[in-house]
Amino acid sequence: MEEIVRVLRDACRAQIALVLELSADGSTLRPRIAAGLDCTDMDGATELADGRSQAGYALRHNAPVIVTDLARETRFSPCRMLLDHGAICGMSVAIRGRARPYGVLAVFRTRRRRFAADDVQMLAATAGVLGLSLGRAHAEAQLRASEVRSHLLASIVGQSEDAILTRDLDDVIVSWNPGAERLYGYSALEAIGRKARELQLRDMSEQEYRRVLARIRGGQPVRFETRCTTKDGQAVYVFGTAGPMYDDAGKQIGEVVVARDVTELRKARKALQQANNALEQRVAERTAQLEAAYREAEALSYSIAHDLRAPLRAISGYARILEDELAPILPDQAQRYLKRMGNNAVRLGALIDALLSLQRLSRQPLARTASRLNEAVEDALNWLRGEQPGRDIQIAVDELGAAEVDPALIRLAFANLLSNAIKFTRGRNPACVTVGTLQREGEQVYFVQDNGAGFDMRFADKLFGVFQRLHPEAEYEGSGIGLASVHRIVQRHGGRIWAEAEVDRGATFYFTLGKA
Repeated sequence: MEEIVRVLRDACRAQIALVLELSADGSTLRPRIAAGLDCTDMDGATELADGRSQAGYALRHNAPVIVTDLARETRFSPCRMLLDHGAICGMSVAIRGRARPYGVLAVFRTRRRRFAADDVQMLAATAGVLGLSLGRAHAEAQLRASEVRSHLLASIVGQSEDAILTRDLDDVIVSWNPGAERLYGYSALEAIGRKARELQLRDMSEQEYRRVLARIRGGQPVRFETRCTTKDGQAVYVFGTAGPMYDDAGKQIGEVVVARDVTELRKARKALQQANNALEQRVAERTAQLEAAYREAEALSYSIAHDLRAPLRAISGYARILEDELAPILPDQAQRYLKRMGNNAVRLGALIDALLSLQRLSRQPLARTASRLNEAVEDALNWLRGEQPGRDIQIAVDELGAAEVDPALIRLAFANLLSNAIKFTRGRNPACVTVGTLQREGEQVYFVQDNGAGFDMRFADKLFGVFQRLHPEAEYEGSGIGLASVHRIVQRHGGRIWAEAEVDRGATFYFTLGKA
């Protein structure tokens, strides 16, 4: 183009010759190459291609445009850059290729002079040659880009682990990648040109094959899983997709198929299914065992509640009768034995009640609801008002917030923890008990702290067992069920409970309530 504008300027005895390039969207014309103008002067000289400039007018009318006086032109607005460089008259013609216009070729003179017919023909011929050259260059660029895409696609297909093949509308295989060679055992030389039905889908029923083919020919991609026989006679299972293949004009010319060997996957799936079946069988057996154990526990509860209470009441009653009626004639030691017998009967009754209560905790349905924990603590304290009368007990309750809990069970848990704290602070003046909450590793933790007797942390694992005691019964009364009940309640809420203590320096019980 540099050579063209220089020769054209001299041949037409003009002072300016230039090429304006049309943008890809066809909206603007920008000076690309010029002879007789400084390239730096062309900055900002872009014109609209809507016919309001001389170049746009030539492009729109697709005919040479001759101007004898730019300053007096009325068909369009002259370019300010040309007027500033003294241009008076000029010619413009569109540069067109086979596919689309590429721009405008123009020459201008700074002295008034008419352009001859030969000048116009030479300008039009030059623009035609330039348009053909640009069209060919554009086509070659598109071809090179298409070749790059084709090589890239071929590389992807060639390196794919999956089998990728194409077939025409007569079911003849057109392409067969290395993945297909590995899956089916046939080389590309053996496969291309043969019927796909013979090589790839011979194990599929004719009815199924026709149904799948009809869907693909109807423009719908199809997923399939079927058994195939390889060249050496091995049975393999493949999973894949098949869809229509089109040419550049959008006409359907065949199908493209992508398939993968899923034989090992099917074996693994079958083994997993067998394992699941065995697991379900074991779960059913275990469930039956648990149901039997539950029925046994129910029977034991009934026995404890009824069968054991009757002889216990008899022992307690006869001991009381002996104590009341024969006390004057019984020696002191016998009276002490009777009193001890009655006390133990009462204690055994209390233990039976505690065991039944603990068992009910396991069977009672968990009814979570949004509850304010401070209300649960207040209710628990109201239950305990009568314990340890006359003592100086300072109880501090922080703001605990709300949680999704079973209100009845959480009140019982706080009651047991507070009762435990009040009991083991006996002898402290004042006795201090704190109920609070804290964040630990992103988890909400609640605690009940006291300044009581504490315990040796070496025996902490026994705290939450049934009837486990870390202190002599003579010093601190109790059934040994309270902390076990708290542990059961916290577990049922999906939480955990633990304790930290020192002997004679108090204890702190921590627990969480899990996620609702």
